[in-house]
Amino acid sequence: MTSTVDPEKYIAENQTELLSTQDLIIRPQLSTHVFPSACMGMKTMLNNEKRLGTSVFLGSPGGYRSMELYCAKDGIIYVMYKWCQEYTGVDYFTRGMMIAYFDFCQYEGIPDWEEPPHISEIIKNRPTNQEEDI
Repeated sequence: MTSTVDPEKYIAENQTELLSTQDLIIRPQLSTHVFPSACMGMKTMLNNEKRLGTSVFLGSPGGYRSMELYCAKDGIIYVMYKWCQEYTGVDYFTRGMMIAYFDFCQYEGIPDWEEPPHISEIIKNRPTNQEEDI
């Protein structure tokens, strides 16, 4: 079963979420026992030259929740969070996220990939909790 909402539409409608303080939001996390399969999913996505508009399942933190990578038509890769097959959150996928998974499970062959520079700038310039409280 797939989501009833197109991922491109969900991303477009949730741009403020992508620009806000992400550490205020509790996100589901994958259990370490699924990290190797998540790494395989990341490699599948990043090694696919025809990845625009495609998604790869990363794993499920349990129950009805799941996480996937989605490569938008503009080439930006997102982590899409689902509950009961409906999108509930989105974030930019970064090299730092990828490295955390690969380093934890000592997985070989980290893809030579980085998020686009403008995405790095957006992430770097997100407000912190302290800035939003002022």
